[in-house]
Amino acid sequence: MRAKSMRLARLTGMATRLGLGLAAGAALLLASGAAAGPVSGSLSVILGGLPPISVNGSGTGTSAASGVTLSASVFSANTTVPGTAFITEVQLTALNGAGAFTGATLHGPMAVRGNARLRNGGVTAFTIPLTVNGTRGVGLGGAPIQVGAGSTALTLSAGEWSTGLVQVTGVGTPGSLRTVTLAGSDARTAMGAGTLTLVTPMRISTPTLGSFAGFGVLRLTFVPEPSTLALLLAASSLALLGARRARRS
Repeated sequence: MRAKSMRLARLTGMATRLGLGLAAGAALLLASGAAAGPVSGSLSVILGGLPPISVNGSGTGTSAASGVTLSASVFSANTTVPGTAFITEVQLTALNGAGAFTGATLHGPMAVRGNARLRNGGVTAFTIPLTVNGTRGVGLGGAPIQVGAGSTALTLSAGEWSTGLVQVTGVGTPGSLRTVTLAGSDARTAMGAGTLTLVTPMRISTPTLGSFAGFGVLRLTFVPEPSTLALLLAASSLALLGARRARRS
């Protein structure tokens, strides 16, 4: 009887140790960010008081405590939305570049290539490139982008992406300038699964219309890749088996 109890104790210990080992291996795999997994979400562009322009997409990326990456061309937009007042409609073409976000508050660059056409009564008033040469613009920051000259000039200032609070200063007309803010969030688990929202600031300025704020909103949802998920399930099963045998003994 005693020998049987000792064998049962050894088996229980082995199952528990193996379960813990598998769990640690899965945690290490996710934390390393070595393997890409599926990601889905949406990319939205908000320009002043105009209706948001959003597009859904899915692709691959990595998610870990040390940082997040996203593959290029997950989100592709070619759409037109109605405007208000002077801008009667906006035509947007956009395609994301690869992104890499690190730090305690996740932040970093991800280009949004394409352009926005601001139209008035069927006539294009401004065509704004979202990025230039892959070095500056929406999601990248850098020097402002200027189109036109004189009274018809338009300037786009932008920043990088962040899960923290971003702000746009100098919004409005001279004498009534204000600051507009928007915050991102990180609701992922310690294993990197879940949803995070990154935001990026924009400001569009013209000599005649003043300045208005814009934002990009990137919402990403990560799920464990199948091999890692199987490893976690196996670890849980073995740990549960060990606990059951311990109770029976």
